[in-house]
Amino acid sequence: MWSPSHRSKNRGIEARARRLVGECESFLLGGYPGVLQADGRPVPEWAWLSALAHAPADSLQARAGRDHARPPADHPTALWQDALDLLALELITTAERSGSSVEELQRALIAEVELQRPWAESGAPMLGPHRLVRDVRQVLCRFRGSSRRR
Repeated sequence: MWSPSHRSKNRGIEARARRLVGECESFLLGGYPGVLQADGRPVPEWAWLSALAHAPADSLQARAGRDHARPPADHPTALWQDALDLLALELITTAERSGSSVEELQRALIAEVELQRPWAESGAPMLGPHRLVRDVRQVLCRFRGSSRRR
């Protein structure tokens, strides 16, 4: 027979499991920084990159065309958001001009920036948004001028 305390424990485990699944889904859809911010947790540098490397193309398109009149954010968050807006626009533009898919460019970002970067154990930014812009532009540069028109 299950005791009330056992059922309560199971509900707690189920709630944590649902939360974890939600966080994983938000990561895979490029929305993890927003989840962390909503919880009042710091956003590590890798999470900002994940917003670019994992977001669906339509989300990147919306970010690239976003009106910059959004609610004021703290200065570091504003820098990261501006960097992602710029990089989303460059990613979309590079995909259109090179004939590559957005997903192909994202795979390159994952392989060459996300998996190769020296992330801080603490999650604190190590290199910052300016360095992210530089690193992503280097990856996108290889696709610019590509003759792979489809």
